[in-house]
Amino acid sequence: MSKSKAQKTKPTTKRGEKPLPSAAAEAFLEACTKALRKSGARVTQPRIAVIRCLASSETPLSARDVFERIQGDKNAPSVDQVSVYRILDTLCELELLHQVFPSGGYLPCLHQECSSKLHVLIRCSECEFIEELDVPQETLAPMIWYLKDERGFYPDEHMFQLNGLCSKCKKRSA
Repeated sequence: MSKSKAQKTKPTTKRGEKPLPSAAAEAFLEACTKALRKSGARVTQPRIAVIRCLASSETPLSARDVFERIQGDKNAPSVDQVSVYRILDTLCELELLHQVFPSGGYLPCLHQECSSKLHVLIRCSECEFIEELDVPQETLAPMIWYLKDERGFYPDEHMFQLNGLCSKCKKRSA
């Protein structure tokens, strides 16, 4: 199968399966440019290249991966590695990216209303499948209450990650 035919297959939004669908990738690009402008930051070609690189990836990418992919793209602007790190930091500060652990790779936030809702990133520790879940606030409220009132801890992140086994890996290990 030719590369152009392979790229025309319909992608899903679940992490680890396929890149973001073009509509979701464009929505992510639009959300990023809007957030950058609102924050007073410039929308530069290197920033657009990093955003597009992340939106087109099947898996979370490290800063080095982003840099190498952009360097390998003949149509991408010239971006140095330090700029990639700075761009990733900016996008994380604007809550447009999530950093996945333990790899430290970055992936786009699929929930653009992310700053006002809590959600969970689930990661299969066997096959590295990743999915971002929007969890109703009332589901997480008891945990947030416990952390604040019983432990004196005030979370400042709007997302947390759970590692475990996906259903496919669980079946294989049984």
